[in-house]
Amino acid sequence: MLALVTMAHAAPHVVRVEHRPAGEPPSIGPADALVTIELFFIPGAVQSRAPYQQLLALQAKHPRRIRVVLRPLSRQGSILVPEAVMEAHAQGKFFEMLDAITAAQKTLSKQEILDLAAQVGVDPARVESAWDDERHEAALEANAARRQRRYALSVPDALFNGVSTSKPLPSLGELELENAYQDAYDRAEDLLDQGVPRKALPEAFDRTVVRTATLFVPGPVDDDASGDPQPDVPPLLSRPLDLSLLPSTGPAGAAVPVVVLCDPTQRSCVRQMSVATAMTALFPDDVRVIWYPWYAPDAADPTLADGVERTILCAEEQGAGWDWLAKALERTSRLGARWGSADDALHEVTTDAGADAAALTTCLGQRRPDRARKRIEDAILRGVRHGPAIVVGGRIYMGGVSEPRLLQGLIEDELEPGLFGRAAPDWQTE
Repeated sequence: MLALVTMAHAAPHVVRVEHRPAGEPPSIGPADALVTIELFFIPGAVQSRAPYQQLLALQAKHPRRIRVVLRPLSRQGSILVPEAVMEAHAQGKFFEMLDAITAAQKTLSKQEILDLAAQVGVDPARVESAWDDERHEAALEANAARRQRRYALSVPDALFNGVSTSKPLPSLGELELENAYQDAYDRAEDLLDQGVPRKALPEAFDRTVVRTATLFVPGPVDDDASGDPQPDVPPLLSRPLDLSLLPSTGPAGAAVPVVVLCDPTQRSCVRQMSVATAMTALFPDDVRVIWYPWYAPDAADPTLADGVERTILCAEEQGAGWDWLAKALERTSRLGARWGSADDALHEVTTDAGADAAALTTCLGQRRPDRARKRIEDAILRGVRHGPAIVVGGRIYMGGVSEPRLLQGLIEDELEPGLFGRAAPDWQTE
């Protein structure tokens, strides 16, 4: 926020006071401001400098009405500067560190970052420790997840009371930013008129997700020799799939199960599992991803796929099914169709996954040899015709979902009655 500090026999001057409650992102402005602007940006990046400075100027123009929340992001795995500014935040020097990095106007080496840290009063040794243990990685990932959950479409981007700007942020001038602020202010006043307490405004805006509609376009399937077009409207399962004893990630009681039917020896399975598992970061309490066996029922040589999927089912009995699946997908991503001989490949993946090879061998010998195919036949009886496929809310998306934001929208639709359905509920007041 901006605070007036008056010294005896001296003219008043303006200083910037950072709000830094434990665990909170860096921010400027009062917590009960009618307008909250969240800036998603890469610290020190050229394209982020002007928006950062413009939003601070906008906040200074409306110091009691605007709170600016800074949400740093990492860039393509590079975390030196983001970790450094987050460590500076932990030491109460976020803005000093960020301003120094922004003023440098160049890519900084490790030593140059440490030198800047020392200059602004940040402990360089703690910055180095943060690099080593990546202690702020979770906060950076949370910023990235929030950006996607709120449908911020570019970097940098800003949300004005939860709504992204109509044009790319770097292209906006002072007047356009002022208009975005005024629109957000008007929406806040509307909620106040509806009875939402001032302190609950951020939560109220969080309950309203503004997203662009995305139509589902059936993706390519691995096993359709006929070339028949996929249905435009994803069909419903005739009966629920049996999901017992299948590898999964996410809370067992999650509100939305996302079932991925795919062949781990196919690159299409790598893509679908990547899209699906990304949702567990966006919805950590609400989504469970389950892998379900699938390979072409009429494949000419299903030996490898069948062996892989039977092994995954046995690994799951050891509690290692998800790890085994992950290593199998890594191998497919690396080698594609060049998996090698089935026996050698299965042995290597088992070793990589840390599974008990002897126990797997025993399981494979004792369990029915067609257990994976039996699962596939059950899925076909329930309406799945081609793989890969994703099932959300009982509806079958054959060809899978290639666009993460589409899958995100499908999940939000499932959650809407309980999580997003009340834009302005009966707020508890003290």
